[in-house]
Amino acid sequence: MAELLASVFSTDADGTSALQGLSERLSRTVGLQIPKALLCTEVRGFGRYSEFPRTDFLAGRRVRALLYVEVDGFAHREMDKTGLGGLAVEERWAIDVTQTLELYHSGEGEILAWKRPEEIVVETSRNKQRDFYLLTDFQLPETLTVGSYQLKVIIKDRVANSRAEVLVPIGIVADPALAWTGR
Repeated sequence: MAELLASVFSTDADGTSALQGLSERLSRTVGLQIPKALLCTEVRGFGRYSEFPRTDFLAGRRVRALLYVEVDGFAHREMDKTGLGGLAVEERWAIDVTQTLELYHSGEGEILAWKRPEEIVVETSRNKQRDFYLLTDFQLPETLTVGSYQLKVIIKDRVANSRAEVLVPIGIVADPALAWTGR
């Protein structure tokens, strides 16, 4: 038993414990996941946000929101420093994902009402990150008709070649009493 505990808590040459390695392998086994996707009024960092009290908005008005997306099960790639022309870069690891937003009008046939094209996000750091989130400032057009919508958030991990999706409900209403107005 003592040998097992010693191996789990031992540290190899690059400072990685066996326990951290096990955690990374388990995360890769589970795969890419989006445990949280929220519309927010303010985001101050990972897990630090002010969520919209409701996601019903008034028809005929442009909707500006912050989309906060927590991502789990992402992979890292080691930075390729050969193409940097000899520049000293302290970051060693990169998370490399894309994000696409698609808004579907709910109902029969689910019609695509709006789309934000795929954006590449590369975040680098000295160490492998355990917490990762995306923050997207976006606007929905004022031309959306009254009804229920689903904002589909699509994340692709370009390192692990994996994909995850989540739906965020949004409503467009005609009655100002039913809409979030920012007050």
